[in-house]
Amino acid sequence: MADNPEARLLGLFHTLVRAILSVQASVGRSSQIRAALAGLILTGCASSNPVPETPKVAPQLDRIEVLNYGIFTSHENCDPGAGGPCATTIFRVATTTVNVPAQQGMRFGIAFRPVGKPDGTPVKLQTVWIFAPVGLTPSTNPQSIHRSETSATAVTGSVSIRTYQIEQPWELVPAVCTVEIWDGNRKLGSQSFNVVKQ
Repeated sequence: MADNPEARLLGLFHTLVRAILSVQASVGRSSQIRAALAGLILTGCASSNPVPETPKVAPQLDRIEVLNYGIFTSHENCDPGAGGPCATTIFRVATTTVNVPAQQGMRFGIAFRPVGKPDGTPVKLQTVWIFAPVGLTPSTNPQSIHRSETSATAVTGSVSIRTYQIEQPWELVPAVCTVEIWDGNRKLGSQSFNVVKQ
């Protein structure tokens, strides 16, 4: 509160008003004293230089720092006393590798940290998974899927994780899967994985 320029100015004004009332009470209603004090107040207010506000730093995302990649495991972070669904899922890298066995339930991806200023700034990033060379062909649709895009918020200075999980039998194909992290039209980083049949 002490660094607030408006609060300091208001405090100065209250002090001057008290001084005027005190002088009026002791001297009477002398117009000369009132005029002199009013001039003092106006001069003080006009000559006081307001403290400039600290400029706000525009959020800036410079890059991402890939911290790890490979096969991930996950577990639910549940509060036994809460009684409801688990609040979060915790992911961790089980094996650092670019070779991923084509097995149902297999999860792979990257852990990265957005680097920018200030720390703690939420940034919306796009995650693009590219499936090459032939793509993935769902059993319900003969059209091959060559890419999948999602958007999610990350926070500068904090670890973010992006993973892909093989869930369906039609995903069990040898492929080069590449994950790319984008900020609008700017690619921040990528990592490729070789999905291989066992």
